[in-house]
Amino acid sequence: MPSNKSNTNVFGAAGFAIYKGSKNQDLSWELLKALASQETQAAWAKSGTSNPTTLTAENSADFKANKPHPALFYNQIDHAKPTAAPTFYATLDTAFQRAMSSVWGGASAASALKTANNEINSQK
Repeated sequence: MPSNKSNTNVFGAAGFAIYKGSKNQDLSWELLKALASQETQAAWAKSGTSNPTTLTAENSADFKANKPHPALFYNQIDHAKPTAAPTFYATLDTAFQRAMSSVWGGASAASALKTANNEINSQK
């Protein structure tokens, strides 16, 4: 992997939690177990939407498919510099996900990203 003085990258991650005041803690725990399961990790690996959190899923053929250097994706956590999400992250994520859905549905990437950019800028 090419690098200059450091191969540090900016890394963000999502997490799941159960709030102390949750009225459905038992159900929440079941959801967290399902999200952390090998089945879910394998599905995320196959979808390509995020890096799986388990080595089993990282080593799966589904995760490695269409990635010339799959270990670089998974092992970036070793070189990560955590960064706080921007205050407008919820808007950014929603707009980006909508844009990607449009592209997968056949829209041009330029058009979908322009729409997302306008949506984000109107919310700042």
